[in-house]
Amino acid sequence: MKSVAQTVIEADRFYTIAAKTGSVIQAVENAKDGGDIRLGKYDHKPEQEWAFIRVGDGVYRIRNRANGKLMDLMMTGTANGTWLHLWEDVGGTSQMWTMEHTPQGTVRLRSSWAGGKCIDTVGMGTADGAVLQIWQETAGEDQLWTIEEVKDRAKRAVKKAEPAVEAAPAAEPVKTETAPVGEEKAAEPVAAPAVEEKPEVKVEAKTEEKPAEVEGKAEPAAEAPKAEEKPQPKPQSKPQPKPAPAPKAEAPKPEAPKPAPVPHTPAPEGSVEARIETFMKGLLEHMGSDAVPVATKSGDDTYSVELQGSSLGMLIGRRGDTLDAIQHITNYAVNHGQGKRVRINVDAENYRKKREESLIRLANKVAGKVVRSRRNITLEPMNAYERHVIHAALQDYPDVTTYSTGTEPGRRIVVAYSKYRSVPTSEE
Repeated sequence: MKSVAQTVIEADRFYTIAAKTGSVIQAVENAKDGGDIRLGKYDHKPEQEWAFIRVGDGVYRIRNRANGKLMDLMMTGTANGTWLHLWEDVGGTSQMWTMEHTPQGTVRLRSSWAGGKCIDTVGMGTADGAVLQIWQETAGEDQLWTIEEVKDRAKRAVKKAEPAVEAAPAAEPVKTETAPVGEEKAAEPVAAPAVEEKPEVKVEAKTEEKPAEVEGKAEPAAEAPKAEEKPQPKPQSKPQPKPAPAPKAEAPKPEAPKPAPVPHTPAPEGSVEARIETFMKGLLEHMGSDAVPVATKSGDDTYSVELQGSSLGMLIGRRGDTLDAIQHITNYAVNHGQGKRVRINVDAENYRKKREESLIRLANKVAGKVVRSRRNITLEPMNAYERHVIHAALQDYPDVTTYSTGTEPGRRIVVAYSKYRSVPTSEE
């Protein structure tokens, strides 16, 4: 693939859309209408390649190569956190995207329907499998994409076809011996189909080599090739069953039960852990999830709950909103009517730690930009826990201070240059 320096988009070409990690935007394999759009490692699959159909100045419809469907907004939403999915071309504005170039050669893809919100990843995720969404413009690199043209697919297709062409002539000479008999003994019905299947050029070449044998005794000559044909298909049928037992790929089957959290022993009856697990099992059943909550005591009056199972993405939600809601409800229900309050932290797939590391990286990147530009930067709205992570990460950062502004749920952090607290802020 050749890097498109200024993202020059041409008709009838296909491109990859890559994140800063090198993972590309891809459609879920064999996805129908409503299929997810996620990040994945580029493997030269058509699901990972896109065509840009120009509909205006810098405005495109983005069509998937595998199924021809367009990149669209789920339920034609416009709010932060609306997921992207595949849908048939309906000519709507929700399927139009404005390409905004940056000096670094990357682009932002803004939704024409959602007021210019940018394509982003759920939870600021960078790993393969991260779901795509739209979000207002932020200072991070999660909204910057590199577009590269796909040029090597045709070359690889030719290379794969070449060995097939070479293999064909190897099998042909084995059966060409019956062709001469068909030409000289047209009355025999058995030899007729053999002439149709085999090339005429090779038939003529062998009739010239042995004309005397055919003229002298034509009938025995016909019997000789028949005897040679019968043993030939037999060895071909024998190697075919040999690869059949090869599918010993049943090895992954025992791996499936290993991650399943079935062998969890319930907490002792009457304990706080038991109250937590009992309530959360009922809550998760009402949500249609088969996840299993495992509660453990992690400190004085503090308990940690790890959700185990499959399809935990729906329990995490966009930027952890669903996980926060589950934690809030569980804290309220378990502490209701109790004399002593406890704190319960709920996590799934180690999301809290990953989100904290991502926030720390963002905090240091924004702080560096503040020091260089000497201008304040206001971050996107965050919950109390995430704001605490930002404050803690920058408390010792030179020439930078942080403070919160606004009211919930739109309360934000301002990263300010400590010597110029009164300078105007810039929304990023």
